[in-house]
Amino acid sequence: MTRYLFMLDDSATEMQKALISRGLSARFPSIEFEAHGAPVPDLENSIIPLVGRPHPTDSDCALMEWPDETVSQAVREAFRDLLAEARERKPS
Repeated sequence: MTRYLFMLDDSATEMQKALISRGLSARFPSIEFEAHGAPVPDLENSIIPLVGRPHPTDSDCALMEWPDETVSQAVREAFRDLLAEARERKPS
C-alpha cells in the first residue's frame, strides 16, 4: 500500500488535520495518509510519499516503492485544494 505523509504549519488545528486526512482518504481509498505531528522546516504545508517499507524477511533491509507520478500529482493537487478549504474553515 502506498503511504503519504503530510505536514502542516504551527497554526493548523486538529480539525484542519482531520479534514485534510478524511478528504484525501475519500479521494484515494487505496492510499494511506498520515499527518506529521509537528512541522518540519521546509516541509510545512506539503505532502510527500513514504517510499520505503520493511522487507518481509530481512529486518535490515527496506523495499523502495515509488508511486506513479500521475497519482502523486493528483494527490498533491488534492492536498492543495483541501489545505485551502481547511484554512477557510473557522473552528466553531
